[in-house]
Amino acid sequence: MTTTSTGTTTATPVATGPQPKKMSRGVWSLGLESHDDRKGSDDGRFITHTITMGTANGEGADTLARKAAYPTPVDLEQRLALAADTGAKVTVLIVGETMFGAAGAQIRQGTLFNGSRGGVAILPTGSRTKGIVLKGAVDLIESAKPGDVTELARRWYFGTGLPLTGKLTEEDLKKATSKNLVAVLWTHPGFEGGGTPTPGCVWLIDGVANGIANGYLWCPPSELESEHGSTYVKDIVRTGALSLTAPVVTEEGCYDLPADRKGAYQAIFGL
Repeated sequence: MTTTSTGTTTATPVATGPQPKKMSRGVWSLGLESHDDRKGSDDGRFITHTITMGTANGEGADTLARKAAYPTPVDLEQRLALAADTGAKVTVLIVGETMFGAAGAQIRQGTLFNGSRGGVAILPTGSRTKGIVLKGAVDLIESAKPGDVTELARRWYFGTGLPLTGKLTEEDLKKATSKNLVAVLWTHPGFEGGGTPTPGCVWLIDGVANGIANGYLWCPPSELESEHGSTYVKDIVRTGALSLTAPVVTEEGCYDLPADRKGAYQAIFGL
């Protein structure tokens, strides 16, 4: 609630984010349309749709960054087990991989039960068969109302301190200057010889020259060091996601960013 100078109290708008896309009964996708590569032909007769594979792409960078920063309830496993024991209807936020190995987030509604092979499973709403083992759950609402889908989508898009993102292009990077940084979500692939990928890194690009994007790379707590550096434009365009919110941090402020995700994202994006 917000009180105005005239003493009138009004409700503070709640951001709802992009709407989940219904895939089938009881299943919604949280893929951002800004990453959709569906294109129509010039004559309007055909539509091509590029299927995302693997996680080394903008949509993967967005999904894995949100998963890493998501405030998963500490008692989630206990709540899932209790719901399965009682056969409760639930709404669950799940992050996993598609059949093509691409990172993806979904919302599922249905009835939880204990699977015959052990582990919690979910029977989709309106179905008497085709229950599946529940893997990759990150949040739960113990009911299955239409509004619960909207609520979990809101948490996914706005519960991490991360901005909405879009497809990154060379033209976006060319707009970067020391006064107008371009922010890009990125998953560091890890160093050769045993390193592991680190999602949720942020490139703050301050300029492009000769196919090289220069700027500051902030990294969450890991084996990585946050520092000024550079990357090939062709590589970051393929693997990064453009922040649709302009960063509020200055070039000088990059060197004083907090080490933790929540604090750093707040300082970078001001959300």
